[in-house]
Amino acid sequence: MTYRAVSAWGLIAGVTLKEQEALRPGFLLDLFVLRRAYDDEQHGITRKKDDHDISAEDKAMFDEDGVENGSAGD
Repeated sequence: MTYRAVSAWGLIAGVTLKEQEALRPGFLLDLFVLRRAYDDEQHGITRKKDDHDISAEDKAMFDEDGVENGSAGD
């Protein structure tokens, strides 16, 4: 994840570069995804797959590690 990619997500989401300085990259990505979903709805765009979803292969690897629901379950 580069500064360029993160700042692009933020700008597309409508966040100025000055405002981005106070926000975390993950939050800017969340704002970008929400903005994209809104734009898709307004323009009648449907996506076959959300490219931010976890793949079945990644999910299987995650499950193999014994992690459930994002918690290590100490």
